[in-house]
Amino acid sequence: MARIVSLADFFARYAYQVAELSAVTIAVQDDFLPENAGLWQLSIHAGHATVAKLATGTADITVMIQNLTKAMLGYRTLESQAHFGHVQGTPQQIAQLSAAFSHTKPMLWDYF
Repeated sequence: MARIVSLADFFARYAYQVAELSAVTIAVQDDFLPENAGLWQLSIHAGHATVAKLATGTADITVMIQNLTKAMLGYRTLESQAHFGHVQGTPQQIAQLSAAFSHTKPMLWDYF
């Protein structure tokens, strides 16, 4: 179980898997933390991510915070979630953003 508490900080510190990503605008829905909800613009140039919260604009991708968390932590890709209607956007934009995220499945090693 995971929860992104500060999306701005998480976007800024995340270990992206690509060195380049043209600007993508993501509409994030978060019913519990209004600071996370809204339009976010993410771009990566030379391995350095730039993120900004926008006051207005049009979203390229729309996603709930829970599904974005799954994608960024490698549990489910954005493409697989889009297939089931949990992420909205064009297939090209979803694939481009998904390529920036880790696809390594999380492991919880627990020994009793």
